Amino acid sequence: MQAVHIISDGDLALVVEHPETLRDSPENKEILKKLLHNLGMDIAFPIEVQHGTTHRLWDKSLYTGARYVGVERTDKAWLRSGYASLEAKIAAKGDWSMVEELTSMRKGQLTTEGCDTLFEIGEE
Repeated sequence: MQAVHIISDGDLALVVEHPETLRDSPENKEILKKLLHNLGMDIAFPIEVQHGTTHRLWDKSLYTGARYVGVERTDKAWLRSGYASLEAKIAAKGDWSMVEELTSMRKGQLTTEGCDTLFEIGEE
């Protein structure tokens, strides 16, 4: 069991202009892949792009647009960064029952409405 990690285009807009263009070409997908990794996404797993969803950004403001849903990194660098979630820290220790419970509690926040297809950022 892994911790769910969500990064919104609204959150990406804090670091790059026009984050929606990062899905346009293989070159841009490499940039997107690096950004998502730096923001805690484990890019070794599939990442789902959900379009047109209303959700909260990291600053708790409402945003309607695309978001990336995947697995949170559990490597030492991310866990020590100060940004890792409690779920990722527990997953890294192997307490799967606690991660499952936290994930099920969080599922009420997730929706499949507006989901696009799954894609592998690493694919060309």
